[in-house]
Amino acid sequence: MVTVVRSSRLRAGMSRNELGAAAGVAPSTVTRIERGQLNPTIDLVERLVAAAGFRLTTTIEAVADLAAARTARSILEADYPFPPDPTWVARWEAMKVLRGGSPRAVDLLLRRAGGATDLLARPGARRWLAGRATPSEVAAAVAKLLEGTDGWAITGPTAANRLAPVTGARWLVLYAPDPAGLAGTLGWKSYDTPGIRGEEVTPVLVLPSGPEALWAATADAEGARWAAPVQVSIDCYAGWDRMPDQADAVVASMLVDA
Repeated sequence: MVTVVRSSRLRAGMSRNELGAAAGVAPSTVTRIERGQLNPTIDLVERLVAAAGFRLTTTIEAVADLAAARTARSILEADYPFPPDPTWVARWEAMKVLRGGSPRAVDLLLRRAGGATDLLARPGARRWLAGRATPSEVAAAVAKLLEGTDGWAITGPTAANRLAPVTGARWLVLYAPDPAGLAGTLGWKSYDTPGIRGEEVTPVLVLPSGPEALWAATADAEGARWAAPVQVSIDCYAGWDRMPDQADAVVASMLVDA
């Protein structure tokens, strides 16, 4: 995202010739930029903005492209029914990520897919606070409420610890439809609610459910549904704190089982 902040030296009514002269570029360069015929460098943009009496500020924000997760799964799981994205295949080929089925290649591919699908940046992701209950207790409450339905699954650290125990999971991450309805029924509070955070409060991240992420999810005897191990590893690599460590353990267990 690029933000232009007005300065006190703003020059009203500046012509292309004046702007070009002030920035040290030809007026035709300004015209070509305006018409979309030239993609300026950051340095040139900063010079033009400064010459016009502005200052340029930028921020780098995570963007989650779920096509990366789909592509990684399609490469690693022979029966995964969703097609890979050609752009991600080309990128990873150029980065020499796709180097057969060695453990290092599998781990690297999953890391790249996780890095491209940041959990908090995913469209529709919602954060909640589930009160003074453990992630396992919250997961059990979700399973009871959604019993008999198949449009949801637990992923992230809770699912990772089920596959390869590493460390306690404080966050619960799950795929589910209607996050607001789920939160309202279970009495969850908005993550931004003041005064109720603490070590005993379980944050919950609800991600939009979809067939690509939920494919091969399985149910246990208690009715809880769990995302497939490959999806769990991607989602942990897309997380924070100890999640990448948990992803390492899941990937290691997958390779041993294979």
